[in-house]
Amino acid sequence: MTAAQIIDQIKSLPPDEWAGVVRFVYELEAERKLSGTELSVLAERFVNAPDPTEASHVREEIVRGFYGGNRMPKIRRRCSIFSRLERQPPIPRL
Repeated sequence: MTAAQIIDQIKSLPPDEWAGVVRFVYELEAERKLSGTELSVLAERFVNAPDPTEASHVREEIVRGFYGGNRMPKIRRRCSIFSRLERQPPIPRL
């Protein structure tokens, strides 16, 4: 069975079963650790974020991608470097 066939089957599920699949995919993604390249791209986005809200979202992605979903609450308190970086004014571009 191909991925396209599986996706077609998921689309035809009843709403309650479809919601279960969506939850499963979300949980699976939350546990996945990112590669070094993916983390580097996120770090670049974090540094160049146009506003604090975007920086906060990217920070959460970095923490989740580095440590995985289960450890986020403990790790978030330890990531003071992100808090310091968010408080700094943006670096002017030349």
